[in-house]
Amino acid sequence: MSLSGKTIVAGSPAEEQEEAPAAKKATRDDEQICVRARGGEEVTMPREVARLAGHLKDLMDDASSEDGVYPVPIVTASTLRALVCMPEIARSVPGVHRVEQFQNKSFEELRYEGYASNPLSPSSDEHSLSQLMEHVEGALFLDAPMLLKHNQFVIASRVNGKNADELRALLGAGSDFDSAELEAALAESAFLPEGYEALQQLGAASATAPVAPMRQPSLSGVPATTDAREAALGMVDVVTLCELKGVNRFWRALSRRVLCSRLCRGRGQPAPTHLEEITDLDVELLIEAGRPGDTALAGRMLPGLARLHGYGFVVDVAKEGSLLRGTAKAALDSCISGDGEAPLKLKIAAVACAGTGVVCGVPVQHMREDTMTELDLREKGLCGPVAMLISYLIPVMGGLTKISLARNNLEEEGTKAICEALEQNTTLKELDISGHREDSNIGGSAGAKHVAKMVRVNGALTVTNLLHNQLDEASAKMLAEVAKQKGISLCGIQRDQTTADLSGHALQPPDAILLASDLSQAVVTGGLTKLSLAKNKLGEEGTKFLCDALVGNNTLKELDLSGEHTYQGTVSSIGGTAGAKHVANMLLVNGALTRVNVRHNSIAGDGAARLAAAVLGNLKIEMFNEIPIKEMRANSFTELDLKGKVVGVEGGMVVAGLMPVMGALTKIDVSWNIFGPEDAKVFADALRVNGALTSLDLSNNALCGVTSRGGTYTAEGITAIADALRVNGGLTSIDVRRNKIAGDGAVQLAAAVLGNLKIEIFNKIPIKEMRANSLTELDLKGKYVGVEGGMVVAGLIPVMGALTVTNLLGNQLDAESAKMLTEVAKQKGISLCGIQRDQTTADFSNQNLKPPDAILLASDLLQADVTGGLTKMSLAKNELGEEGTKAICEALEQNKTLKELDISGAKYKNNIGWSAGAKHVAKMLGANGGLTKLDLSNNKLCGIHDDYGHGTYNAEGITAIADALRVNGALTSIDLSRNHLCGIWNDNDGNRRGTYTAEGITAIADALGVNGSLTKIDLTYNHLEEEGETSIRNAVQGKAGFQLQL
Repeated sequence: MSLSGKTIVAGSPAEEQEEAPAAKKATRDDEQICVRARGGEEVTMPREVARLAGHLKDLMDDASSEDGVYPVPIVTASTLRALVCMPEIARSVPGVHRVEQFQNKSFEELRYEGYASNPLSPSSDEHSLSQLMEHVEGALFLDAPMLLKHNQFVIASRVNGKNADELRALLGAGSDFDSAELEAALAESAFLPEGYEALQQLGAASATAPVAPMRQPSLSGVPATTDAREAALGMVDVVTLCELKGVNRFWRALSRRVLCSRLCRGRGQPAPTHLEEITDLDVELLIEAGRPGDTALAGRMLPGLARLHGYGFVVDVAKEGSLLRGTAKAALDSCISGDGEAPLKLKIAAVACAGTGVVCGVPVQHMREDTMTELDLREKGLCGPVAMLISYLIPVMGGLTKISLARNNLEEEGTKAICEALEQNTTLKELDISGHREDSNIGGSAGAKHVAKMVRVNGALTVTNLLHNQLDEASAKMLAEVAKQKGISLCGIQRDQTTADLSGHALQPPDAILLASDLSQAVVTGGLTKLSLAKNKLGEEGTKFLCDALVGNNTLKELDLSGEHTYQGTVSSIGGTAGAKHVANMLLVNGALTRVNVRHNSIAGDGAARLAAAVLGNLKIEMFNEIPIKEMRANSFTELDLKGKVVGVEGGMVVAGLMPVMGALTKIDVSWNIFGPEDAKVFADALRVNGALTSLDLSNNALCGVTSRGGTYTAEGITAIADALRVNGGLTSIDVRRNKIAGDGAVQLAAAVLGNLKIEIFNKIPIKEMRANSLTELDLKGKYVGVEGGMVVAGLIPVMGALTVTNLLGNQLDAESAKMLTEVAKQKGISLCGIQRDQTTADFSNQNLKPPDAILLASDLLQADVTGGLTKMSLAKNELGEEGTKAICEALEQNKTLKELDISGAKYKNNIGWSAGAKHVAKMLGANGGLTKLDLSNNKLCGIHDDYGHGTYNAEGITAIADALRVNGALTSIDLSRNHLCGIWNDNDGNRRGTYTAEGITAIADALGVNGSLTKIDLTYNHLEEEGETSIRNAVQGKAGFQLQL
C-alpha cells in the first residue's frame, strides 16, 4: 500500500463499522466517498474509514456533499491518505481486532508489540517531522484520535532517548543559548511552568558546532496551532522533553508547557503557568523518568502544592499532623488515599517532598532546604529504602561537597539509587560508602557496578572510600580502572594527605587492589609519605597488587605491612613467606622507601632470605622491622638493643648481615624476636669472623624451630652456634635460654661453652666465678638456664670445692640433665634445691615444679648430710606428674627424718599424676616409717580430672593408698579431701554430676578399721553419701580422740 498516490481505496471489516443514524442506514459502509483537501486535491475512501474522523462523520451524517465531494480545506491530502491507512495498520498490531483497542494502547505497549517496525507503518524516511506535524494538526481538526495517536507515536519513536545536541540536529534547529543558559535549561526541574522566567532576548548561536542537522525543516517553523505543537509531543517521554529544553528557547518554552501540563494539571483545571498555581504533581512520571529529586525540589519551590499523584494513589501533603510533620508511619498512611498498599517509592517521594525534621536518621528538611555542605550518616543502620530517600534529596543539595554513608547496609538497591542521583551531581567532592570489617555496605560486587557507572560520568568527585565492601577481584579491578581514568581515590585518601593509617581494618585482597589504584596515581597519593596497613588480611595476592603499584611510586617513604601477634599465634597480613617474596621484589627496585615494617608475618625460609637480601641491597632503607639500619651501616653503635622488637627471621638475617661492618659493636640483645634456625646459622657465621662482639643475647627465640605453640625441632642452628663458639675468641657473655634446646644440640652447645675459656657468663650462669671456685652457694633458681645450662653447671661443679648449696629448680631441665646434676651432687654432697644443712622446713609450694625438678629434690632427700635436719616439706600445687612423684617417693622410702609432706594439688592443677601417682605414694607409705602427716588433697586420685567430669573413674589409686594404710604404723594424719572418691562432683553451676560408687571409700573404711596409728583423716568434699559416711563412722567407732572430717 502506498501513501503517495492521488486516490486510495481501502476496505474495512463490517465489525468495525459504527452504527449510522437511522436515516442513513441504507448507506453501505464500503461505499466510496470523495474528500477534497487543501489545494483542491481529492482523496477517495470508504465511508467506514471516514467515520474514524469525527468531523467527516458529522459531514456525512448532517450535510449533503458537493457534487459527491466532502470539503475539508484546512487538512492536507497527505493527512487524509494517512487516515485511509489506519484500519489496516491497526489490524496489523498483535492483539488488536477493533480500532478502539489500538486507540487505548500506550506508547510503551505499542513499542513493545513491534508497532514501530510494522511494514505497514510509515517509515521514518517517508515523512518529515513537518509532515508529521501537519498530520497531527489535521488529526486534531478531523477529530481522528487513531491518526493522532499514530503520528504521536512516530514522532516519539524518532526523538525519545536523544540528548539535546542530537535533538537539535534532528529538528534542524539552531541554539540561541549561551553556555550558562544551556546548562541551566538542562538542569532545571521538569515541573517548571512556561512562565517561570521571562524569555530572554535571542542571543548569538552557540559557538560550539552542533551535530550536523538533517535536511528537514524545523518543526518550530511549522505554522501550527499551540494545541497542535503540544499534541505532537504527546507521546514524547519526560526524559526527552527535559532534553528538548536544551535545544533552544523556543523548544524550552514548548517543553515546559507540555511537561507542566502533563505533570501538574489538576483534574478539570487548566495547565498552570506559574509556580504559585501548582497544587498537584504526578510523581510517578518523575520517578519512572529517573528524576525523583524533582519531588524534593517541588516541596521547596511549590508553595501551593497540596497533592502528589502516582501509581493509583493520592498523597495529601498538606494534611495536618501527618508523617510529613512528624515521624509515625501510621500518620503517613493516613495521608494516602487509594486501594491497597501504596508503593514504597511513592511514600519515599512524599517524605522527600514534604517531610520535616529527621526521618529514619536522615535530616530531611535540612537536605531539602539545601542548608548543608557535609552530610554525615555513618553507622546509622541505614538500609535500601532509606538510601532511596537520600537519593531523592541529593539532587536538590546544590552546596553539598561531602557525604559519608559508611558502615551502613545500603545493599545493591540503595547503592544504585544513590549512584543514580550522583551521576549528574557537579558539586560533591567526597563520598564514603565503605563497609564494616566483615559486612559489605554497598551489596558487594553487585553494588560496585553501580558505583563504577556513576564514577565514569560524575565530573566532580575526587575522593571515594569503598574499602570493606567484600568485593571480588573482578569488581575491584573494574573500579580501579575507572578510578585511574578519572584520577579518583577509592580508599578515602585526600590529595593533600601525607599520612594514612589503615591498620587493623581487616582489609582483604580486593581492598588491596583499590589501594594499589590509589598508590599508582600521583594525582591521588602524590603527597602521601607514610602508610600503615598493619594487622590486615591482604594475603599474598593483595600484597602482590600493592607491591606492583609501589614499584613505580616515588613519594611514599614509610610502609607498615606488619601482621598481628595474638594469644592464638601470629596472624600474617601479607600472606606469610609467599607474600614476603613480593615485598622483596618491590624493594629491589623501589628507590623511595626509607622505613619498612613486615614484622609478625611468619616469614621463613627462602622468603626470609630473599627479603633480607633485598633490604641489605637497598641503600635507601634506613629502618627495617625496627632495626636501625642507617646507624648500623654507619658503625655508630657500641651496643644494639632489639629486645622484644620481634624483628622476625628476616630481621635476624639483616642484623647478622650487618654485623661484619660494625667494628665498634660490642653488645647485641636480640632476645624475644622469634628467631629461627636460619637466624641461628647466620649469627653463627657472623660469630666466626667477628672478634669485637663481647655479649650476645639470643634468648627467648625459636633457634631450634620450636615455640610454645609447637613446631618441628632441629638442632642445625644451635649446632652451628656451638661450632662458632669453638673458634670465637671475643665473646664473654652469651644467652640462649628459652630456645627449647635439647638432645645433641644441648650436648654440643654445653661442650662448646665449657671448652671456650673466654666465656664468663652463659645463660646467666657465672662461669668465671665457678671456674675460680669462689662461690660457696650458687642460686640459679628460676633462671631458665635450660638443658644446656644444666649440663654446663654439671660440668663445672666438680671444680668447685667450696660449693655446698646450689638451687637449680625452675630451670626447664630435662630428665637427662637433671640426672647428670644429681650424680655430681651426690659425689660432692651438694644440695641442688637450695636446702641448707640445718634447715628444718622447706616450702616449695606453687612454684610450677616439673618432673625434672622432682629429680633434683629426690637427690637432696636421699642425702642425709644435706637434708638430715629437714622435718617438714611442702610441694603443694606443683605439677610433679607421675614421673616426679615416683622420684620423690623412691627417695622417701629411704628418708627417715621427714615427718610432714604436703603434695596436694589445686582445683585446676593435678600435682602427683592422678591415680598412677597415687600408687607410688602408696608404695612409699608401705616402706617409709618416718612420715606422720601427709596431704594428698585435690589430686583427683580416682581419675575424675575436674568439675567438668573429664576422665574416667577408677579406684586403683585410692585402693592402693588404703592398702598402704593397713600396714603403715607411723602416719597419724592424712588429708584425702576433694578427690572425687565416690565418683560424684558438682559442676561450676552447682549441679550434681557423676555416678555414685562406694568402692574407693569402702577400701578406706576397711583400712581405718585395722590401722592403729591414724588419729585424723579429712574426707570432705568427696560426696560420700550416707552409705560412705556410715562405713567410715563405723570404722573409727571406739577410737578415742579420733578426728574425723566428712
